[in-house]
Amino acid sequence: MWRASGNRAARLLRLGYRCLTRVGCLGYGPRMDVIDAIGNTPIVELKKVSAGLPVKIFIKCEHLNPGGSVKDRTARGIVVDAEERGLLKPGATMIEGTAGNTGVGLALLASARGYRLICVLPEKMAVDKRIALRSSAPK
Repeated sequence: MWRASGNRAARLLRLGYRCLTRVGCLGYGPRMDVIDAIGNTPIVELKKVSAGLPVKIFIKCEHLNPGGSVKDRTARGIVVDAEERGLLKPGATMIEGTAGNTGVGLALLASARGYRLICVLPEKMAVDKRIALRSSAPK
């Protein structure tokens, strides 16, 4: 679980960041499932960037999703939709052609929900993405 704590939190606060999420920007509240954590990322006001402007500027910290990407939302949508339609049942196998972030999100969800996942990867896929997929994929 990612947390903005210690030096990182102090640095963000010094820069004028103010978290607007109900669970606070210094960490996440407990979640029942990895799916519950996806998308519940902080919204941060960029005070110094919007200083002197007639509007406030905010960012949504999607990099704080469990898989580290906004693509976790895509993976969640795929899995939840398939479950609701009865296409994905416990023990099922998902097959995904991926170049990285969606595959990482699906691997996290497959592991949490008890699905098997087969990822078809391009030959030129970055080594760090391959490592992330292997480390988060169900065994």
